[in-house]
Amino acid sequence: MCSYLRELMTPLKRLFVTSTVCLYRLFFPLLVLLSVAGKTQATITVSPLSSILDLNKTKSKMLTVFNSESNKSVAIKVSMLSWQLDENGQDIRKPTRDLLIFPEQFVLAASSRRSIRIAYSEPQAPGIEQSYRVIVQELPVDLAGNNQVQTGVTLVTSYATAFYVEPSLALSELALEEASVDIKKLYFTLNNMGNAHTHLRQAQIVIIQDEQRFIIDQSNDLKGIINENMLAGSKRHFSLIWPESISLAVDFTAPMVLELSLSCESCDTNSAVLRVPID
Repeated sequence: MCSYLRELMTPLKRLFVTSTVCLYRLFFPLLVLLSVAGKTQATITVSPLSSILDLNKTKSKMLTVFNSESNKSVAIKVSMLSWQLDENGQDIRKPTRDLLIFPEQFVLAASSRRSIRIAYSEPQAPGIEQSYRVIVQELPVDLAGNNQVQTGVTLVTSYATAFYVEPSLALSELALEEASVDIKKLYFTLNNMGNAHTHLRQAQIVIIQDEQRFIIDQSNDLKGIINENMLAGSKRHFSLIWPESISLAVDFTAPMVLELSLSCESCDTNSAVLRVPID
């Protein structure tokens, strides 16, 4: 396009027009990107992002939705899904009516907040903790213009909060299974045999070989383990890339003993040490 304009215009006009057009072509995508990015600030916020319902103490829990817009009302829809994690830590969500939510839809005025009440549909606590995602979503509805659904690209905010219905005696119990190593990684499976979820708050991995102890306890070396969620009655596979210091010091073709020390919420002990020999 720029070369075509040069052939049609005088040198002075050609310089002005082609410079303008080429600069426009160069910066227009950036302007569009900045325009879209400026609209991605969340309109609504939700608190808390994780809730545990203990039916021995209360029959319901509350979520609060905040509208940060100073001059705009927003339409809100609240829904629920049952929630599990597969062995690779991926979400499995399915429709459910286990929870009673009120209100499920409402209009939130500018600069205001509204509480949502969430209850369990059964009168008794479950034998094993039930886990859900409560979805709080802003709807793409123009409330200033006859409630017509907007067309084109509309950016809306959505939150998937964690919601747990706790058993009467909640307890997590972790066991280490199927541990193996190669020259690049450690592989192991954790099994939560308890009836409640837990988060892995701290971890320490110790390799014992030829009466030497090699320790991995720095958070940067434990990414993918720290803060991970272990739902009730579930298994998860984990892998860990060996830090360079461990790769150089350990003979991964020789026998060793692996110790995994976990500090977690609601475990049967504050810290569980799991030990397994690897041939």
